[in-house]
Amino acid sequence: MHQPLADRSTPPRVYHDTAPPPPPTAPLQRSSNVDLTIIGAGFTGLSTALHVAQARITTMMLEAKQIG
Repeated sequence: MHQPLADRSTPPRVYHDTAPPPPPTAPLQRSSNVDLTIIGAGFTGLSTALHVAQARITTMMLEAKQIG
């Protein structure tokens, strides 16, 4: 069975060394009513979030580990 939280590998050093720290996040505590939910905050999920935010679509992003 796949266990995403069991993966303790670190990102490639080039990204780790040059990227600013991720913003603070908190576990999901309640249900929300949004137009779009993005699963995964890697490069593709973040790009999608940027584009839908520019279109003024209410969005929630869910990430199991750390924002890419």
